[in-house]
Amino acid sequence: MKNLRLYTLLALLMMAGGIKMQAQNVTEVSGTYYGNVYWEADTIKIIGDVLIEKDDYPSKLVVAPGTYVEAQGYYRITVHNCSLFAEGTEDAPIVFTARDLTNFNNQGFESGWQGFFITSESNMNDSLVMDYCTISYAKVTNGTPEGDRNGAGLYLNTKKYCRMSNCVISNNHAYNTGGTQSPGNGGGGVYMMNPGVCEIENCLFANNYGSWGGGMSLNGTRTFTVHDCEFFANTGSYGSAFYIHIGSSAIGPNVYNNYIHANHGQAVYLAWDVKTGRFHDNIIVNNSGEPPLLGGTSPNKSLWYNNTIVLNQSDGFMGIQCGGLWTIGEQIIFNNIIYANGNSLSFGEMQFDYDPVNGSPTFFNNCVSYYHNNPGNVFGEPEFVNPAFGLGPNYDKPDADWSLRDNSPCINAGSTEQSGYPATDVYGNPRVNGGIIDIGAVENQNFDGIGDWDEDDIGIFPNPGNNKMIIIMLENSEISIYDITGKLVYFDNNVDVITEIDTESWNSGIYILKICGENFKTTKRWIKY
Repeated sequence: MKNLRLYTLLALLMMAGGIKMQAQNVTEVSGTYYGNVYWEADTIKIIGDVLIEKDDYPSKLVVAPGTYVEAQGYYRITVHNCSLFAEGTEDAPIVFTARDLTNFNNQGFESGWQGFFITSESNMNDSLVMDYCTISYAKVTNGTPEGDRNGAGLYLNTKKYCRMSNCVISNNHAYNTGGTQSPGNGGGGVYMMNPGVCEIENCLFANNYGSWGGGMSLNGTRTFTVHDCEFFANTGSYGSAFYIHIGSSAIGPNVYNNYIHANHGQAVYLAWDVKTGRFHDNIIVNNSGEPPLLGGTSPNKSLWYNNTIVLNQSDGFMGIQCGGLWTIGEQIIFNNIIYANGNSLSFGEMQFDYDPVNGSPTFFNNCVSYYHNNPGNVFGEPEFVNPAFGLGPNYDKPDADWSLRDNSPCINAGSTEQSGYPATDVYGNPRVNGGIIDIGAVENQNFDGIGDWDEDDIGIFPNPGNNKMIIIMLENSEISIYDITGKLVYFDNNVDVITEIDTESWNSGIYILKICGENFKTTKRWIKY
């Protein structure tokens, strides 16, 4: 993702007029084309609607690296029953944009362009491949037919294989033409319906608008991954960053290592009815909007783990008093940091809540402010290196660092019962350091949990014991003690080097001690007979 940022800056400067394309070879295109079509000019000027249609044999539109495609008016590129290959490179990206941006923010068709419209018949097996492409300044207007109001930048309704990598999808608007419940207006940047296999990786979605998925909307996809992408400053009512709606026939949906920040409206909306789904290792911070931050209609047991969900602001929705994570279904939710999210109805106390209509989620081993009554939860501030505190449009710190400080209680505190972690975190560092995964989306790279201490430097007496526990250490430390069910029974953030704990009222059984000092962190076991 870091390598993308230089290309992102170049692309945004280009779109803003900071870098002018010097056209050496210009080709004008419009009308209908059959069979294989190749765009290889330095600049392709779209002077009318373009339709690429299948011939008697498998057909495709191929756009050469370094091509600058510029719509001269409010025109559309339609690809029907054909494959689309726009494979740019880091040194020679491909740009699709509009010439006239003077009245782009108006809902009329006097500026901008209509983006891509890609469809195929049910028996077609075509592909969409885009690498190092920019799609910008496309929009849906009041004059757009009601059935065509989804996907301002790119609309796809096919059985295609889809891959988008290292792309910039920015400043595309599926304007709301009839209220949030009106047909269409989904996927301001990208709208995909029913692709068989879809991978979106290392892409930037910035400043797009769509009621259902500001940056991106995926619907009915059978197999997909969305990873190592950045969603920044998008706007929408349901899923301002992205909206994903899939059914029980989907296989292994996997959304991970995404940076989702400064979006306005419900940042992420997940509606998938599949127990194999994974949503993990994502940073979701500094978003604002009306509905709760994260929604899920998932009666099956999909997995949501190792996410950082921090400093988001919700204004409440249908009386839901939750500022952080809100779900419907039986998700398994663990190893997440859900902290300091706000809600105007609840003053920030409620970080997590659910609708019991379709069962309740399993919630354990998280770091959650104001909410510590679930098994294995971690107490204390997460201690980020350089957090940002702005929200939505007022966010002014895109270089925030959500890594954990060396004194964070989340280090080496994650549950290791679940596999399926990426090799690296959002910042490209090894996902597991010190032998145990950290809670949250970013792995601390400095602290290995050992330091200069040995476990023999901590004494717990007597063990087994009954009415009291005596702990001897080399320095004052923070101690959390859990019973065998994961319930927190004792916590002190500044325990003396020699301390005695009254355990007379505790039930017999095994207790787990998590001990964290300035120079060490360890887990010990004590038995009450």
